[in-house]
Amino acid sequence: MATCPQCGTELPPTSATCPACQAEVSFWLARAGQVYGPYTRQDLEEARVQRRLAPGDQVKIGQGEWQPLAAVLKAASLPPVAPPPPVQYAASRPRQRDSMQALIIVGAVCFLALVFIPILAAILFPVFAKAREKARQSSCLSNVKQLSLAMLQYCADNDGCLPPRPAAGATPAPFAPDDWRQRIYPYVRNREIFLCPTSQAPDSYGFGEQLYGLEARSVKTPSEVLQLFDKGFLDGSAPPPHSEGYNVGYVDGHCRWVHRPGDDGASP
Repeated sequence: MATCPQCGTELPPTSATCPACQAEVSFWLARAGQVYGPYTRQDLEEARVQRRLAPGDQVKIGQGEWQPLAAVLKAASLPPVAPPPPVQYAASRPRQRDSMQALIIVGAVCFLALVFIPILAAILFPVFAKAREKARQSSCLSNVKQLSLAMLQYCADNDGCLPPRPAAGATPAPFAPDDWRQRIYPYVRNREIFLCPTSQAPDSYGFGEQLYGLEARSVKTPSEVLQLFDKGFLDGSAPPPHSEGYNVGYVDGHCRWVHRPGDDGASP
C-alpha cells in the first residue's frame, strides 16, 4: 500500500491526491526496465488517451508497489475517443469546383484563340508581306546603285565611254563576253548584285540602248537620262517588281524608285 510522502496517510490504489492533506500524488511509469516520472494522474490519463501507453507498462504511486497500468488507470475513468471528423469529404468539393472552373477557363481561352488567331493572321500577314517586299525593294535599289557606280568606274578606265553595243547578230545573253554586265563585273566581283531580290532573274536589270558606246560627258542631262532599270520598266515585259514600281539608275549615278515610265520626267 502506498503512503502520502507528506502526511504518511495510506493512499487508495487509484487516488490522485492524498485524502487527508490533499497533496498531489506522484506517479511513476516502468517500461522495458526503465523508470519514467514523476507524473500526475492527469498526465497518465492523457498519455493513455493518446495511445502512448502500452498494456504491459507498470505504474506505482509515490513509494508504493508497482502495479499493472489497468489497475491504476480504470478504463471507466477515460473519456471516450471521438471519431475523426469527415473533413476529407468536405475538402474534396472545393477541389472539384476549382477543377471545373479551371477547365471552363481553359476551354474559353482555346475558343477565343480559334476565333481570333485567323482574324489576326488575315490582318497581319499582308502587313508582313508588304514589309518584306519593302526590304527587297531597298536591297534592289542598293544593287542598282552599286551597278551605276561600277559603270562610272568603267567609263573612267575606258576614255569616258560607256560599254559598246554587242556585235551584230550576237544573241544577247547575261555575262556574255560583249555583254555590259560582263564588262563592269571586274568593278563589283559579285554576281548576286546583278540579281533583283524579287525576280532573281539573270537579266533582272536592263541597260539603256541609246547609251551603248557613247561618251558619258556627251550626255547633256545625265541626271535625267536612264541608264539602268528593273526589267520591264520600258517595254512592260515584266510586271512591276516593287510596290507597283521599278528601281532605276541615271547616267550621273543617282538612283530612285519610280511608279511607271515618265513619272519623274526622265527620258529613256
